[in-house]
Amino acid sequence: MNNIRTIGRYRIETLLGTGAMGEVYRAHDPAIDRSVAIKVVRPELVAGNGGEQLLERFRREARAAGRRFHPNIVAIWDFGDDNGMPFLVMELVEGQSLDQLIRSSGPLAPGRSVAIITQVLSALGFAHGNGIVHRDIKPSNIMVLQDDQVKVADFGIARLEASEFTIVGDLLGTPAYMAPEQLSGGTIDHRTDLFATGVILFEMLTGVKPFRGKSITEIMSFMEKRGPEDIRALNPAIPEAMKHVIAKSLAFEPPQRYLDAAAFSKAVAEAMSGMPAELQRGPVTSEAQPLPASDA
Repeated sequence: MNNIRTIGRYRIETLLGTGAMGEVYRAHDPAIDRSVAIKVVRPELVAGNGGEQLLERFRREARAAGRRFHPNIVAIWDFGDDNGMPFLVMELVEGQSLDQLIRSSGPLAPGRSVAIITQVLSALGFAHGNGIVHRDIKPSNIMVLQDDQVKVADFGIARLEASEFTIVGDLLGTPAYMAPEQLSGGTIDHRTDLFATGVILFEMLTGVKPFRGKSITEIMSFMEKRGPEDIRALNPAIPEAMKHVIAKSLAFEPPQRYLDAAAFSKAVAEAMSGMPAELQRGPVTSEAQPLPASDA
């Protein structure tokens, strides 16, 4: 697909990334003279038996996400099909992914971590209130702009990636952020997203993930038998109150987690208020680059 020059009315400028679902391009919309990001879905994901049904579900979710705007959600502007090649047109975000930020900077200052996660929870609260569950919250789907404004990407897309049509093995890239019910193929709801958010907050504060394992089976066993790593053993500067907040978000059973994103955000703010002032501050060092809204 990397030799295409146009997709629908959009002129392709450069390839931004590739992944399990397809490719992401920077493109230009001549109708309104703006740059956009276009995610092109691999045709094989929607081919064969059930493909059209899956594609229609994708259209419905893209429309649902595109009708609602929030400052912390990457906007979806258009959806189309170019000669059997489904594509999604999104806001082009200038920044870096949270995954890149953590890998380049290591653990983030508590104040910066909380500022980022609060925006993620704001986006999730808005989406959940409109009946949309993300299903794939992870650092590579969270963009951090130069001023540390956060944009969550891929609302309306994760269902397609998590479908039975996904190429075998692609799921193994993100099990560390998945809740037990998601890993086991159980019922998913908004609390599944909150679990993933708790994993991300833990990782921002420590530089490591709370559950160890090289496979889904190992991670599930770690979750059920041991629970998350002791965050204060990894970072003694984290107050006991924040340890309890994160532990609740990572509860194995969904009813034991926070009721909603607002409750989680409130608990984080209250735990943060007990931190020394020097821990509440954090540098803003994101290097602005033109990147796609998420990993492809």
